[in-house]
Amino acid sequence: MRRVASIILFAAVLAMGAAWPAAGGVPIHVTIDEYDFTPETKTFNVRAGPFSVGFHNDGAFDHTVTHNRGYFDSGDVASGNTVAVTLFGAGSYPYHCQNHPDLMRGTLNYKPAASDTEVGVGDSIDLLIGDPLLKGVAWDVQRRRNGGDWVLVADHTFDATPTFTFGRKGTFDFRARTVVKLGRTNWSPNRTVVVTPVA
Repeated sequence: MRRVASIILFAAVLAMGAAWPAAGGVPIHVTIDEYDFTPETKTFNVRAGPFSVGFHNDGAFDHTVTHNRGYFDSGDVASGNTVAVTLFGAGSYPYHCQNHPDLMRGTLNYKPAASDTEVGVGDSIDLLIGDPLLKGVAWDVQRRRNGGDWVLVADHTFDATPTFTFGRKGTFDFRARTVVKLGRTNWSPNRTVVVTPVA
């Protein structure tokens, strides 16, 4: 049996939905049902502070929770056992079962949080994409206005809470990805901020 590997994640639960605690008191977010991860996709809002994702094997066979590019690997999780995997920050993390890679796949999404999602022209927001105390991890951030093209507004920044000021009205989408030694995660789901004219 492979040793459980842990990586640090800084995020918060969008919807807990936990039925029982995992090892170390981590809530169960995903159930392994024979040859399925349930739910297949799980989304959380980023916050400052560590967070782990709990998996419980409700099936009869050993399975793993393995990131597609090796960011985490739980090792074999026996029937009836639980495991907690930890991730980095904003981004999308596709994973699979290494024992059944063609049958079992899932995605963990970490969506940036914003200090406000409805502001006026001239106002600013802080976008939370990771933990300010985390060392050696950086982030990329993109922004688009009114559904237009994505523009890179932060490239390999170590600022986990970049500030953005809005000079014009519109609907602004932000997305981020985490940069680590193994590479970059996929882009996170969008965080939308609506900017209205000042009365």
